[in-house]
Amino acid sequence: MESENQRRQLIRVHGLSFACDHLKGSVPLLKHFLPILLRVLVLPALVGPALAAPPLAAEPDAVHVIDGNRLTLNGTRIRLYGIAAPDLRQSCEWPNKTIPCGAIAKTAMMDLIAGARVVCQERVDTRHANADRMERLAICYAGGFDVGANMVHTGWALANPKTPSDYATIEARARKKARGLWKGHFVRPWEWHPVGE
Repeated sequence: MESENQRRQLIRVHGLSFACDHLKGSVPLLKHFLPILLRVLVLPALVGPALAAPPLAAEPDAVHVIDGNRLTLNGTRIRLYGIAAPDLRQSCEWPNKTIPCGAIAKTAMMDLIAGARVVCQERVDTRHANADRMERLAICYAGGFDVGANMVHTGWALANPKTPSDYATIEARARKKARGLWKGHFVRPWEWHPVGE
């Protein structure tokens, strides 16, 4: 009777190792189809983000801020990937006063990109089709600095919990230092809805 080790065979394909149970006639079949399966199913998932569209770029006069997490580059609408900022109509509570935090978040983004060349790298599978707009999700850089990271750092945007990013650690530091939104109380952008909507 064969031992477990004898029944297992190691197949090496494209530098990756796969262990499979030895079944009569199946190993030659696996050796033939495994490279095809890797190319069709696995490799696109691993290298997809690296094969994203070429970056979008614009000089300062062709960049317009819409709100705290959206802008246009040469007329193309971009939503910053990985962050959520207050709606333009949203207000927040600071000690002893109410502030227009949505409008302030927009101003914060305007300050971050003022006079800088903006380059945005679109994320894969990120086109948001809404009834009234088509926009792209992208990580954008102004003067070489990540705009989304800086919005979270200043406290005028939050790390979006629906997208994997490194912004959560930046958000934790902004919260600890009570920057921007974190000086008071606010409704998370993804939970806020204007009255009557």
